[in-house]
Amino acid sequence: MDQSETSVRGALLLFVIICAALFAVWIVIGPGDQWATAVIEQVRLSLQIATDWYQKTVDGPSKLIAPAITIASGSYAIYKGYKYAESRLHYRLNDFLAREEQRLADARKQLRLIIERPNVNRKFREPIFLEKPLKNAVRELGWGSYFLGPQLGYVSFQLDTSITQLERRVKLSEDHHRHLERQLATAHLLKGAMHVAEASRTGMSNGYSRPHVTSALGHFQSALAVDEKDCEALEYAAHAHICLKQDGEAKDRLGALLELTSGQPKSLARARAFRYMADIEAAHDRPRIARSNLRAALKVLPNLHFEDRIEEAEIHEALGDRQITLHAHIQAQSHWEIAKALYEEIDMPTARDGRARVAAKLAALDKLPDKDTDEDE
Repeated sequence: MDQSETSVRGALLLFVIICAALFAVWIVIGPGDQWATAVIEQVRLSLQIATDWYQKTVDGPSKLIAPAITIASGSYAIYKGYKYAESRLHYRLNDFLAREEQRLADARKQLRLIIERPNVNRKFREPIFLEKPLKNAVRELGWGSYFLGPQLGYVSFQLDTSITQLERRVKLSEDHHRHLERQLATAHLLKGAMHVAEASRTGMSNGYSRPHVTSALGHFQSALAVDEKDCEALEYAAHAHICLKQDGEAKDRLGALLELTSGQPKSLARARAFRYMADIEAAHDRPRIARSNLRAALKVLPNLHFEDRIEEAEIHEALGDRQITLHAHIQAQSHWEIAKALYEEIDMPTARDGRARVAAKLAALDKLPDKDTDEDE
């Protein structure tokens, strides 16, 4: 319904009301009264003239104005939709906070007048709650008006209520801030994982693409800057350091991860940390320490299901590799057979590759003339 149609309906309603009132007067006075008849006739003619004037003067132009009003309304709706869009929420929050900060600043200017810096010869002014600047301050914050000054008893009640509400809001804001930080750290981890995947794809057959791994490490470190106790970020950063042959930095990250998870008897993150420690020790030709770390990884490894069991299979395979280095062939065969059985339960390309790799190791082991046992076994 446009504005012109609403106006017409309003005029018609007014006309009906006036006619009903005049008809009631005519009934009361009587149909034979010439004065009443003349008044009614005069009113009818006046209404007819008013109706004609309205149709010529107002109704016509209103039909021309209606499209302009529609366009203006639509433009305003588009503006409101743009201004209050969810994607622009942070801008509106910034504007709101700026306005609130200005109000608080104005109020605190009043408070500065009633609090003096104490020294040997100067004390706090008492009682400060009777000072005019405080009344101005609470008025500035909306607790009172220029016509009726703030009643301090009621203001005290409002302050108690405000303190409770603000404490709740501060807690909510802190929770929201932590949630945003968690999102930021996750975004950095995902970006770093993309760089690692790209490094694996574009790298040489014997390693990773160093520029991509370096970029990934930067994102993992950014995630740690948000939360230095992020176990996943510590693990991924350590892995990137290992790929870059930065074993010292990797051990620092893994040490921090093991310390964070020290109270967890079963932890996948802790098991993976021990496994990476074993990789570092194996790279420095310390197979016994590597074997010890892998055994620790198996000890803290939680019960895994489905595709996650590839973690257990890879640890058993690595432990078999360390055993074969120490000439513990029987133990190596045992771990490789467990790894092969686990790989066969998993239907994914990585598991198929692992199954073929372990089968080749077992076949090579069977061809050995004798199988020694490591003295530590």
